[in-house]
Amino acid sequence: MPYLSYGWPKRFAAGGGRKASSVPEAHVLHLGFHDGLLLRVSTDDIESWKEEETLVRVGEHPRDEERIQEQGEYRCAAWCPLHKLLAVTTAKNVVHTFRMSTSEHVLQPTYRKEANIIDVREGAVIELPELGDEVAITALHGTGKYLVVGTDTCDLLVYTVQGRFLTRHTALQDKVFAEEATTFLRKQSNQTEGDLEVEVYDYAVKELAYCEPKNCMAVVLADGRCAMIKGFDVSGNLEDEFEFGCWIAEEVSCASLSPSNHLLAIGMQSGDVLLHDVWTILSSTIGSIPAPLRTFDLGDWGITKKDTGEVSSLAWSPESAAIAIGYRSRGLSVWSTIGCRLFCTLRRSGEMPITGEMSKHVLASGDPLVMPASSSYERFANGVSQLAWADNGFSLVVTEPFAPCTLQQLCLVKAVHSHRMQSTPNASLVLMGSDRLLLVQGEDEVIVENGVDHLVVPSQYMSPHWPLRCAAVSDSGQDFAVAGARGMALYSKRLHKWRLFGDALQEKTFSCKHLLWMGKMILASSHGAIDSPIKDTRDRLAASSSNQTSESNHFIQIFPRYHLDLESRLALYKVSQEPLSLDTDGRYILVLLPPMSLRLIEWSLEGDLTPASKPRVRLWAVRELSIVNMRNPPVGAALLPPCYGSMGSLSGLQGGASSPPMMCTVLRQPGGELSLLDLERGNERTFSSGVECFWLGLSNVQAGMGLSIGKDSEELSKEGPIWAYSERGMQLWYPSTIISGVSPVSPRTDCGVHYREEDPELEFDRELYPIGLVSSMGCIVRLMQKHSASIAAEVPCWDIEPKVQPTLPCMLRHLLLKKNLSAAAALAHAHKHDPHFAYSFEWLLFTALESKSSSTIQSERQRNAESTTSKVNGNPYNQLSMMEGAITILRPFSIFLDVIVSLARKIDSVDWPPLFAAAGHPSMLFQEAFSSGMLETAACFLVIIEHFDGIGPAQARALRVLEDSLSRKSYDLVGEILRFIRGRGKKEEETLARDQSHSLLRFFVRDMGEDSVSASDAVIMAKKLVHEHASGLLKSVSLHELAELARLASLDLQEFLAGEGLRSARLDNFLGTLELAYASLPPDLEQGQQDAEYLLPFFYEAGLSDWAVVLGTVCQNVEVLESLLQPDPTLWSAYKSVIANSDFSSPLSGLLESLEAR
Repeated sequence: MPYLSYGWPKRFAAGGGRKASSVPEAHVLHLGFHDGLLLRVSTDDIESWKEEETLVRVGEHPRDEERIQEQGEYRCAAWCPLHKLLAVTTAKNVVHTFRMSTSEHVLQPTYRKEANIIDVREGAVIELPELGDEVAITALHGTGKYLVVGTDTCDLLVYTVQGRFLTRHTALQDKVFAEEATTFLRKQSNQTEGDLEVEVYDYAVKELAYCEPKNCMAVVLADGRCAMIKGFDVSGNLEDEFEFGCWIAEEVSCASLSPSNHLLAIGMQSGDVLLHDVWTILSSTIGSIPAPLRTFDLGDWGITKKDTGEVSSLAWSPESAAIAIGYRSRGLSVWSTIGCRLFCTLRRSGEMPITGEMSKHVLASGDPLVMPASSSYERFANGVSQLAWADNGFSLVVTEPFAPCTLQQLCLVKAVHSHRMQSTPNASLVLMGSDRLLLVQGEDEVIVENGVDHLVVPSQYMSPHWPLRCAAVSDSGQDFAVAGARGMALYSKRLHKWRLFGDALQEKTFSCKHLLWMGKMILASSHGAIDSPIKDTRDRLAASSSNQTSESNHFIQIFPRYHLDLESRLALYKVSQEPLSLDTDGRYILVLLPPMSLRLIEWSLEGDLTPASKPRVRLWAVRELSIVNMRNPPVGAALLPPCYGSMGSLSGLQGGASSPPMMCTVLRQPGGELSLLDLERGNERTFSSGVECFWLGLSNVQAGMGLSIGKDSEELSKEGPIWAYSERGMQLWYPSTIISGVSPVSPRTDCGVHYREEDPELEFDRELYPIGLVSSMGCIVRLMQKHSASIAAEVPCWDIEPKVQPTLPCMLRHLLLKKNLSAAAALAHAHKHDPHFAYSFEWLLFTALESKSSSTIQSERQRNAESTTSKVNGNPYNQLSMMEGAITILRPFSIFLDVIVSLARKIDSVDWPPLFAAAGHPSMLFQEAFSSGMLETAACFLVIIEHFDGIGPAQARALRVLEDSLSRKSYDLVGEILRFIRGRGKKEEETLARDQSHSLLRFFVRDMGEDSVSASDAVIMAKKLVHEHASGLLKSVSLHELAELARLASLDLQEFLAGEGLRSARLDNFLGTLELAYASLPPDLEQGQQDAEYLLPFFYEAGLSDWAVVLGTVCQNVEVLESLLQPDPTLWSAYKSVIANSDFSSPLSGLLESLEAR
């Protein structure tokens, strides 16, 4: 599950508001969310904070200087979850315990809410005489019923929370001392006594991390080594023998165990983080160091150890799907467990200028650091000391080492995951925050790529029920449902209106866990009492079914979209436990119940879904299946369409639309096993591992494409793909292949091509995380974090940027590998309106070229270097079945020529022969484009024709395109063609000048035929065509077109007017010409004057006085008119008279006055 940050971090003053710390070098020892509170423990005080819509300090336990001198400053802190108390050790080896109790006193209302004061009450004071006077406590960990104490002598001692000593764990100490002795004896045997260097080791226990399910503990020593201790059952039998497991890593700075998926994160002094599987570590031998699953490093972004320093803190998300990494010197980053960098505060090396001292010292007043007023400043540039991830996952609290009295809170959002693709053009993919939804929308077939829309939940609902717990979006993308701690709220994008529960008492009894849209109805899994009477007999029977336990209070409820009220409830169904996930397909609902059971429920609607008809929904169980086995527990399930038969069917496409679904997809965690489950027989077949999330794609039939295809492809048209995201990237399967027993997990090839090698666009991206698929636009939507600068803020904020990846190329590739051209053609026809349709085929053809091994390509190039033309005409590339199949599918579409020429212009010319061997000769494709009026496309083929056939044929075709472009007045294209022709002509002139032996070339190339023109002749002919066209514009007084031709096509007006233009530029009537000039210019007065001002100097310098007077009048250039009319009073009188008696007297009155004044 991706976590992304948005907006600016919030800052809060901690430390009880004191101006200066009681301890000169105070720092934060512990920061974490426990039992709904944020506990901050520094060397001199303890604070408790409550997270509502903002952080509020609700309790504190400060100490004055006298008490600090008496007890010693705090050294270590740990939370004991079973006893719900905080244990803190002091410098004098005394353990103080604290309990958090809610007081009757209430703080003044903050942020529209009241908060009770939390009393931080000191409990037992535990002295540890077993340690002695020379031993110091360096680490503390609370787990189960006990406290584990680590010392500077590598001892591990276990105490009860009341202070009773239980046992001393010496396995690690014995191992360390034995290795030290072995190393010393080895060095002593190789060196003389005088030369022997005695190394000083620091065996202090720096950090402890306990994994209760695996009965082990990770220990980090001060010298940088990390070890695993087996059999450390501090919650069970303490008489068991503990044993040393293995050394995990060296140069370690910190470690953290995930609470749920048994992963150990090890922060290194180099700034990297190693992720280990606990089971792999426990299975390792003592002498071996286990290899990590993956490494989180920022080297790919140009960020080095010098930028980050060592890892200072690690924090897991609540469900252990992501980990936050704080760095000692600068910044933090957040990663998914499979290795995708979700966001990072650090910029690349060299991007952020150094801003002076950057306040490496706390101000004497103890206030938060004052940052420089620079928009280039980044957050946490002074490093991170502690991290704490909120229990709800919506915030990450950070402290900096040089600002211990400041808490900074990052606002986070996470994806609202649905196992089904969005199918409508207005589909919205949703991110959920604590009080809002962030919508990544599709508008007019285009994903908004410059940001997301914020849909803030009304405060009247959000304030008493903060934060949001679940959300859902309808298939139409127009309706949204959200639920907080209590109640539910619906939003209609069409009406721009929120709908809440009408009865506040009902809202308080309704606690929603899951939401799912069923057309115009909302399905909710809830926990809570039923306050309203159950009028319908079926609801009463469902709520008190005999096969449900009386203690259960979990329900599946269905409400209409138009009214939220228990009286308007459409259905009520009781389940034994809180569901893990819900899914619906048609008239069937799949409920996944803990620990490992599935229930398939069928529903039917009685009556019209309107308030007047009082509709009801019937719910009844169709199948119930227990999937208890030795595998990991399931966390998600989704129904496959009813068209799939049982697992024993080879084709797997037997069921009808009216029959109940017989197959579903199940995801198990940890491990990410993705499997197909036969709901009838109970058979389960795993086809992938390491999966984090999956989606069920829509078939052509489901999407309503209405395709007409052959019988061989009829089954494939019914089949929708399964998409999954894992550490290998995006993966694609077709269920029929899995059902028939072909598992893509094994290294299998189809048609000689490996699946993974043939889907490069699906490779794992370390910066983009997919949140969903939109079938109507044929794309995967992925998100990345970016920095957005703001003029009004000193520091940049974090923004979320969506990116899209078309899905059509890989789907077509899989069908072409199966040699199923008809199904591939049907799929392409179904997606022809996708915004990325042309790019998809371009990418498909490019990957088909790249799939050939470099050795094969090199040998073919060498073998056929002298027969390029024959290769194109003879088509010897018989092995290019993928490319030929793709071109066969693409050819009927209007974008065929554009895709071919666009791809050709982007690849190296040595790869052109195989492309045009399948697509056709470039000259033939040029003629097709030219005949269809696609002049821009035809022009792009000129360079390719020159490569295959030579300069002459390319120049001849360039002249044809030039002539048609002039007739269409496409002057930008005219300019491109002229540059092509002139460039080749200049090249030929240079060649002839260098080698006089080729001077006879001019004599022979003139007889090359109609389809070939020499470069020098082409230059002359092109110039003639352009000048003839310009003469026509001049005769018709088309001033705007003439100006555009000169600007865009680089027409030399001075040369033209001195030659052919002089003969065609004669004017007979000043007033008539002036009228034509005004009519030819754009309606925009400013643009018309710009055109006239552009042309005026050329005509004036060419001595065309009549044209200069006309243009000077249009642009009202007083200086030019004065120079032309002032020498002859007769001319001035005639000019003034004509203007005064014409229709232009009013707009040109200002011009006449200016001339009179001069």
